[in-house]
Amino acid sequence: MTTLSKQDIDKLTRFRRILNIFRTLDSDMTIGEIITIIEIAKRMEKDGSGITVTGLSEVCDFPLSPTSRYTIKLAGKTKSAFTDSPLISNNRSPTSDRTKELRLTPRGTLVLNQLTDLME
Repeated sequence: MTTLSKQDIDKLTRFRRILNIFRTLDSDMTIGEIITIIEIAKRMEKDGSGITVTGLSEVCDFPLSPTSRYTIKLAGKTKSAFTDSPLISNNRSPTSDRTKELRLTPRGTLVLNQLTDLME
């Protein structure tokens, strides 16, 4: 087995800190939910528009059903750690009554900012 360099150990330590942030949010948070919140953040536009569940399913390459479950949990619509303070919202699009868009809540933005600070 090869010995890890100090730089590699530092990277793994940062990765562990990131996982710990998610564990403090919800000890049962899955990797699918983590990917979901990151992809929602990546696709939020400056005008406040978000991504649909179908669009999220496509970019994550997840089936629609689990994608929908992840977003329901992160939006606090099930009994979970996010019930009182969700990380995302799932609201009607300002441009189309037939479309719902996923966006980060202020708490979701705060969590993602903490994560990006760890990456620096």
